[in-house]
Amino acid sequence: MAALREMLGPLSDAGYAQRVSKTVSREGAYSNTYEGYHLTSKGSAVLAAGAAARVMMAVPASVRLLEAEAEKKLQAYTDKLKAHGMLDKVPQSELVAGGEADGPVMRALLNWVRTLEGYRARGYVYIYIYVCMY
Repeated sequence: MAALREMLGPLSDAGYAQRVSKTVSREGAYSNTYEGYHLTSKGSAVLAAGAAARVMMAVPASVRLLEAEAEKKLQAYTDKLKAHGMLDKVPQSELVAGGEADGPVMRALLNWVRTLEGYRARGYVYIYIYVCMY
């Protein structure tokens, strides 16, 4: 939500959206004013053009923060898999998919590692066997 708020200001300044203030009041009870945005004709033209049109803007700080957190999370997952000797079983496409551990192989291996770590934390002896089709 913060990223959307950070993007609406520059889009409004560039003429793609128009900021409007609206007031809602109830007789004798309360009055509430809020801001909304309407798409301008310039914004509608860009929207209608689809992928052919580009709007270049600075990347908001909140988006950079989200990307950094996702990268940090992916690094922690890959470190965990590497420590257990399973990183080579993960397809490269799952290691770069937006910084998230969202592929089926990555999820399965992380689940297995967490299971093994749980056994180890409880003092169980386990046999370290896994099968991967890659």
